[in-house]
Amino acid sequence: MNPVIEYVLRDDKLINFLKFPCSLFLENKRGTTGLGGKLILSLYKFQTEVYVYQYSIWKTHKNDEFPPFREYIVPEKEIFKHPNVIIPGFKLLDFAEEPYVSPLKHVSELPDSIFQELGYKSCIEGFFNTNTLMSRKYNWLWRCFYSIYRQDDLRWKLWQARFIPPCTVAPELIFAKAYNSSFLQLST
Repeated sequence: MNPVIEYVLRDDKLINFLKFPCSLFLENKRGTTGLGGKLILSLYKFQTEVYVYQYSIWKTHKNDEFPPFREYIVPEKEIFKHPNVIIPGFKLLDFAEEPYVSPLKHVSELPDSIFQELGYKSCIEGFFNTNTLMSRKYNWLWRCFYSIYRQDDLRWKLWQARFIPPCTVAPELIFAKAYNSSFLQLST
């Protein structure tokens, strides 16, 4: 594991970067094949509470616009330990690291223009929310979607908008410690 990621996870520094809405893709730890045991958690914040929608992928029928869900209200301070968010028996889609490529030629160079600062910002955003992870998320969601609806472009766009909201820091990284993700176990 990259030392920077290990540091921010160990000291819970990424918790402050959690943005709402966000989604988590979960699979049953027993390794159920197909759609069995797949959940999507969508989290929305309103004041000091988080609305948690647990979408049960395996219960979806072709005529459903979205998978059936259960709604829970969880105090924001409890989202990293509440059983309606940290669901026993389920594992989180693992975070996917990518190498960090610095826009500078030398470490001693400092940003001297707004363009370099913007370059840093995009590098950091890509570091904590990688293209590899985004591809995994889209593929995971597409496999679920396709096994239910086959080809339906309009509905697919609705699923993408609902279940993959934009974020700077991947929720999979922020929740990795709470889920005791196998991504963390690779580093020990």
